[in-house]
Amino acid sequence: MRTEPDISREALAALLLREYGVEAVRFTFIPKGFGSHLYAAHLADGGRFFVKMVRPDPAPMVASDPAFYLPLTWNLYHKGLYRNLSYPLRTRSGEFVSSFAGRPLVLFPFIEGETLEDDNLWTDALFATLGHAVGTIHRSTPEIGVEQPFVEDYEVRFRPLLLDAIPELRDTGGEESAGRRALRDALLPHEAEMRAHLDRLAELQARVREIAPAMVVCHTDIHGGNMMLDPEGELYILDWENAMIAPPEHDLFAFVEDPRFSSFLPAYERAYRRVAFSAEVFGFYFYRRNLEDLADWVQRILHENHEEAQDMEDVEWVRYSIAQWEFLKVRIGAVEQALDGRRQVCSAVVPVS
Repeated sequence: MRTEPDISREALAALLLREYGVEAVRFTFIPKGFGSHLYAAHLADGGRFFVKMVRPDPAPMVASDPAFYLPLTWNLYHKGLYRNLSYPLRTRSGEFVSSFAGRPLVLFPFIEGETLEDDNLWTDALFATLGHAVGTIHRSTPEIGVEQPFVEDYEVRFRPLLLDAIPELRDTGGEESAGRRALRDALLPHEAEMRAHLDRLAELQARVREIAPAMVVCHTDIHGGNMMLDPEGELYILDWENAMIAPPEHDLFAFVEDPRFSSFLPAYERAYRRVAFSAEVFGFYFYRRNLEDLADWVQRILHENHEEAQDMEDVEWVRYSIAQWEFLKVRIGAVEQALDGRRQVCSAVVPVS
């Protein structure tokens, strides 16, 4: 979250010393991300740690469970299954999570580097590196050893939030923020279209459940902002909060249409195996991610934001989400066409028991 919370840095330093044995001499607030407040904790010797205070999320979004993703990333690193990732440090008592100012707090090693939001940074070679990384993670599924797996259930938990927002926005009584008015102007003219896309998502949901694809460990939110190149050019995958056991398509849907996917796929299959992908499973994730993001922006504007500038930025994201609707059906068709060229009997993906 981009605005620094009103906290005592002295109290935060005391907690890190008490719970982790980390003696922080100062903190730098990092104004990035949407679901957490982030700090770099600086030590006297120049070392650093990454502090994440997680937002209690009232929105019914697709989400993971700390009881899954924290031991998952710990095990991936410490079992040597995949080490270029952010993983939690344990407290003195062996816990993955502590608490500060009424919020869960997780401490991570600090990874120095540059995130990859800039598309110009993505060479064919980097796509191949990512393919190998994702294949390695998917291959690790039988060995993760997490007692409480968080498994994709294909639910659409945000549907009521979007539908309830319509009558809420129609109610113009009382004093209104500029952000709420802008959201009304952006969303209400597209109500029928939104309902149609929610219905299409329900159809894809039923179809994917019928297909019952095999499952692997998935990060589920692989994009440039969640990846980093360190000074030696090593690729790291960050922010595993939404990790779950899910179809491989959940990790690939964001870039399956990119022309550089032709560099990703051979590296992925060398690290893992050949997978019989489904255009309908990709389609489910196209629709769900778009509408889930829309619901998140709406939730923030209506119930969470406290600054007009943040409202206006989020309204722009609402407009962006809506602008993508005309391409969703086309995207499924394009993926179906691309997959037609590689349909053949494939080795089954190892299922999770």
